[in-house]
Amino acid sequence: MSIFSWLFRKSSPDLKQPGPSHFRLIGSDTVSVKVVGTSRYQKQIATLAGPKSGDGKRDRLRVLLVEEPDNAHDANAVRVQFQCETIGYLPKKEAIIYRDFLSTEGLQGKTANVSANVVGGWLDGDSEGSYGIHLLHRKPFKIGKEPSAE
Repeated sequence: MSIFSWLFRKSSPDLKQPGPSHFRLIGSDTVSVKVVGTSRYQKQIATLAGPKSGDGKRDRLRVLLVEEPDNAHDANAVRVQFQCETIGYLPKKEAIIYRDFLSTEGLQGKTANVSANVVGGWLDGDSEGSYGIHLLHRKPFKIGKEPSAE
């Protein structure tokens, strides 16, 4: 991607403004999937998680899963983002399963809204931990309604 393409790219939809391009994943058995590539996005994750602490973080949030078919490293890449900031990617195997689900359901190009936990981020006298992101979704994948605003 050239610098001009990057500067003038379209912004991704904001999580707080769901529309017809968003759907929520539901299903039967909850699984935790460790997001990969978070070491490259520590600054962005720290912004959403707040400062590191002695006990670390275990904060719940909702993130978006966004297909990235033009990704130079993996045509099946699925970006994990929070409020328009990339915070990692689905692991390769999960990305393929997820994209197969989108294809089967006719949802290519749509964005999933998924629960996640920010983990790690401890800081004590002896050590410091990096932040991580674990997705909390259900398998098999199923589509649900957006939760009502409360």
